Amino acid sequence: MSHQPLSFSGAAAEKKSSPCPLWVADAEAGPRLDQQLREAAALLAANQVVGFPTETVYGLGGNAFSDEAIVRIFRAKGRPSDNPLIVHIADRAALGDLVAEITPSAQKLIDTFWPGPLTVVLKAKDCISRKCTGGVCDVMCVV
Repeated sequence: MSHQPLSFSGAAAEKKSSPCPLWVADAEAGPRLDQQLREAAALLAANQVVGFPTETVYGLGGNAFSDEAIVRIFRAKGRPSDNPLIVHIADRAALGDLVAEITPSAQKLIDTFWPGPLTVVLKAKDCISRKCTGGVCDVMCVV
């Protein structure tokens, strides 16, 4: 399996000169989407970096539990290592595996706005790479 991009379109085409290998989803993949998602999942499991389209930009993703994957994201973005990353999760249920406590005020916001454009900052469990949190104890999560 190649760690080079499968295909580029739109804004992703500008990312071809990344300092580390990236896999980027094609937002217009159509019938190939299932294949692309399987390949992305395999790469994430291997601590590689994947690119994915969001509402506004392409994001870079990796395994939030892996120092190796997080270092690759910082390198690809040219981002300072003390600038925390956001952890994207599939659904609300996943949050409990990542954070030590969901405060009542955070729960109210989550109930009101998730899924949607709300990022919550909560105390991370030890399973989250400290490199992901920029060396602090909090993790930023969004569904």
